[in-house]
Amino acid sequence: MSVDFMEAVEDKKELYQALIEYRDKNPEVKELYSLSEDSVKLAYNYDEELYLEFFEVFSQKNLDTFTFFVFLSGKMPMPDWFKDMYRSLIVENTLKFVGETVKIADDDVREHINMYRKDLSDGYKVILLGHSQGNFYANFEYDILSSDSVGVVSVATPADRVGDGSEHYTTFYEDVIIHAVRFLYPESYLYLPPNMHAQRCGDIDCHSFRSTYMHPGNESREKIIQDIIEVIRELKKPD
Repeated sequence: MSVDFMEAVEDKKELYQALIEYRDKNPEVKELYSLSEDSVKLAYNYDEELYLEFFEVFSQKNLDTFTFFVFLSGKMPMPDWFKDMYRSLIVENTLKFVGETVKIADDDVREHINMYRKDLSDGYKVILLGHSQGNFYANFEYDILSSDSVGVVSVATPADRVGDGSEHYTTFYEDVIIHAVRFLYPESYLYLPPNMHAQRCGDIDCHSFRSTYMHPGNESREKIIQDIIEVIRELKKPD
């Protein structure tokens, strides 16, 4: 939600670089032989700027940035006004993306689906890698495509499942954003528990794709690549 387009482009480049590095260190991994920069594409959601709106409202209370993240981390009790603001600006707007409440008429979803279908028609397997709220999009789009040539890998996910029913996901115990969602909805919302510790947090909330989850000092970088490779192996090549 807080990632602008150019940051997302840099995230995509980082993922491609990590795949190349892994291939060079593990030449026996045949699944990455034909990898090219065009193999990694960006499916961006242009209408998700709720996080920035949330922070702007918080700033109007004349509180410092550190307090903002302390509230989110659960290390300090959230005031009622903070909880209400969080629910209205982030969680409830995120929940609308769960399951069939996402509308195919959404321009971003339609564009993503068209891109994936073209890749499938060209004979390529498709892996949807979602980060944060993007996992709701990835899961929903997987359901629409309904193909055994499509798989899902999740990172920092607030969703209750990995779209293809697998366990290919990575979420840090230290992820402040995911922790905040769990804090507000401990039973009814988050079902996929954190499954890895971060050795390094490259951003203040330990949530960023590039600076934290793909940080060279974190084991998650290699795990995410290995998840991608496993999905490639599991998928069938389109007819």
